[in-house]
Amino acid sequence: MEFSFLQLTISIIALAAIAQTSFVQSACDSDCVKGFVAAHNAARQTVGSPPVNWNSTLADIAESYAAKRSADCVPQNSNGLYGENIAVASAELSPADSMKLWMGEKKDYDHASNSCTSGNNCRSYTQPPLPKTSFVQSACDSDCVKGFVAAHNAARQTVGSPPVNWNSTLADIAESYAAKRSADCVPQNSNGLYGENIAVASAELSPADSMKLWMGEKKDYDHASNSCTSGNNCRSYTQVVWGGSTSIGCARVTCKTDWMFVICYYNPPGNYMGEKPY
Repeated sequence: MEFSFLQLTISIIALAAIAQTSFVQSACDSDCVKGFVAAHNAARQTVGSPPVNWNSTLADIAESYAAKRSADCVPQNSNGLYGENIAVASAELSPADSMKLWMGEKKDYDHASNSCTSGNNCRSYTQPPLPKTSFVQSACDSDCVKGFVAAHNAARQTVGSPPVNWNSTLADIAESYAAKRSADCVPQNSNGLYGENIAVASAELSPADSMKLWMGEKKDYDHASNSCTSGNNCRSYTQVVWGGSTSIGCARVTCKTDWMFVICYYNPPGNYMGEKPY
């Protein structure tokens, strides 16, 4: 059996979730507990690591730190006594969704050298952490461009909105703001002239991954009243499908925190008060 850092992880886990929309504390119920334990143990089994169990003390600590982060949702480690993984998104994250983000780093871990591949983060996958890697600006290459355009147009087609095209000027602006956010990976809007959507994660976010997070808000949009359901956010979704937006430009960056920051700009912008997206 191969040795892996996953075999060194503690045998107890606990996590807490926070809904930023109305600053609502969401401690794990029984289904949440089962989901996180099952997702972790399925991943650990693939490398021969022993299973973990739930620990209520760790859960209380996680819940307390999640409450502290509810004011800003910044993906910042608590620097406490325990190993930790963090995930944030503009849509609800199930235990399986969180695990998918962390396990997405598996491809960036080289077992032979026991290190992350150059410019990538793999510490959520290995947990406990490996030494920090460098951060890398990642402007959209041709596959990235095609991926974002295709993902947007597939979503827009479902509601009858016309397709969008890539705009290199918007992409340059997106790349510039992503570079600014590379120091902290804070999911903070730029408050510029264009519509925008932001996604951050502790693992690489492909165009499809980003779109999944934004489209996850669809369930929280009520078309009849043209509003988000109580206490929820749906404006990333409505911007994706906004019929008046005709062009997009996106960029991605791996931050100094080893998280990934994704931003897409839209022109003309959407989410005008009193107007429906489609």
